Amino acid sequence: GAIISEKLADLMAVGPGDELVIRNEEEMTYRIPIDTVTENYTGHYVYLSRNLYESVFAASFTPNTDLLVFEETDGDWEEAFAERVMDNDNVALVTFMSVIHEAFRDTLESLDVITLVLIISAAALAFVVLYNLTNINVSERIRELSTIKVLGFYDMEVSLYVYRETFILTLFGILVGFGLGNILATVLLKMVEVDFMLFPIAIYPISYVYSTVLTLLFSAIVMVIMHLKLKKVNMIEALKSVE
Repeated sequence: GAIISEKLADLMAVGPGDELVIRNEEEMTYRIPIDTVTENYTGHYVYLSRNLYESVFAASFTPNTDLLVFEETDGDWEEAFAERVMDNDNVALVTFMSVIHEAFRDTLESLDVITLVLIISAAALAFVVLYNLTNINVSERIRELSTIKVLGFYDMEVSLYVYRETFILTLFGILVGFGLGNILATVLLKMVEVDFMLFPIAIYPISYVYSTVLTLLFSAIVMVIMHLKLKKVNMIEALKSVE
């Protein structure tokens, strides 16, 4: 059987043991048995042995492409070489791996901007949610907090009285976010994929560490802000307020 690239297998919904149906420029149909799917990040490829090729296409195998390896890596040299080679009527196309590499790198760099925007947006959302939840929690319990301050609790003890709940909820949210974030990353990568490119779903452990540290950092900042707010609570006014 043949070996086909993973993205091609996904688009055609085939796998090992299936058959890939292809057509040539004359609309003749050929069925190629698939043996293995291989990982390939750009372009679609079908790899066949000489015997399989001759069996499927009922024709002798004749190579029509040369792979040339040069020590030169200068772009000007490549352009000059391509112009000389294309003057030959027997040459239809010249492709440089460096050009493919550069195009692929440009595509990934554009994704870096999208990733940065998503990270900043997620960070801002996390900060706003934590701040609002803590602020609402404190506002609804202001009489309770004023009471324990009157009873002799220190400012830090009053803050910790509230923050223990916030800290536990933050840790719970981080753990749940690991699973949901993994699913979201997979969905986003599948959405931005184009037909000729494959984006592997690979989230390194350090990414989980970064997200945990950032979330805890935002939680700590909110705690500091709310601690300063709690220190300025007017206990008399809070206790006099009518619910």
